[in-house]
Amino acid sequence: MDFEELKDHLRGLLEFPDDLVVENENPPPPDPEVLEKLLRP
Repeated sequence: MDFEELKDHLRGLLEFPDDLVVENENPPPPDPEVLEKLLRP
């Protein structure tokens, strides 16, 4: 669930400031070693 979905679920229970910045909403970048293994023929 992303933050926008969470805000929808909490609407009416909590108020979030309009200028709220959410950190770590995007997943971390993939591990280069794992990518290399997946892309090998």
